[in-house]
Amino acid sequence: MSRKSIFAIVGLVLGTVLWQLLKETYLAVAVEAATERAAQSLHIPKPEMMAGAAPYTAALLVIAVAFSIAYRIGERDRKSRPSLEILYELDNPKHVETKDGFYKESPSSTRYYVEIFNRTWDKTIADVEITWDQTPFTEFIDTEIRRSSLQNPISIHPQEKLRVYLFGIDDVIQAAPTDSDVVGHASTFIVRARGKDAPEITAEFEYSPLKFPKLTRLR
Repeated sequence: MSRKSIFAIVGLVLGTVLWQLLKETYLAVAVEAATERAAQSLHIPKPEMMAGAAPYTAALLVIAVAFSIAYRIGERDRKSRPSLEILYELDNPKHVETKDGFYKESPSSTRYYVEIFNRTWDKTIADVEITWDQTPFTEFIDTEIRRSSLQNPISIHPQEKLRVYLFGIDDVIQAAPTDSDVVGHASTFIVRARGKDAPEITAEFEYSPLKFPKLTRLR
C-alpha cells in the first residue's frame, strides 16, 4: 500500500473520530449557532441547513487532519535526512565543463566539479569542509595544481549550492599508458563533506581514461 493511501485512510479514521468528539464540544455548539444564524439570514429551515452543511464540515475536518499528519511525517523525514548533499550529474555543465585542451595535442579538455547543497530551509551550515580520500590519482592531481585541500572551511546558507573543483584533464585517450602514469589508469576515490552540526556525507567516484566523461559517480 502506498504512503498516500495510508495517509488517506488514517486521515479518514481520525477525521471521523474527531467529528464524533466535536459534536459534544463548545465548537460544535458554535458551529450550530453560526449555522442557525446563516439559516435565518438565507430564510432556509435550520434542519435543511444543518443537513447540507454537515458533510462539508466533516470533509474539511478530514482534509485538515490528513494534511496535518502528512506534514508531520514529511517534516520527520526531512529532519532524518542529512543536511548536506553532494551533487554530480553528467549532463550538468556546472559539473562537467568542456574547454580548450591544456596541450596542443588535445583539441579539448574537461573540468569536473561537484556541488555541495545545503538542503535545509532555515539553517546556515558553518565550517563546511570538502575533502577527498588520498589515492595515487588524487595525490597526483593535488600535486600538479599545488592544492592542499578541495575547499577551505566555508559557510553554506540554506538552499545554497557550493561549486567545488575536482580536476581538469585533456580528453585525449592514451592507448598504452605506462605503469607510473596514474592518469592513464582507472581509479576510484571518495569525496567527503561535513560541517558544524552536519554529519559527514560521502560520494564515491570512478575515473576512467577510456570513457567520456571520464568521471562517473558510483554511489
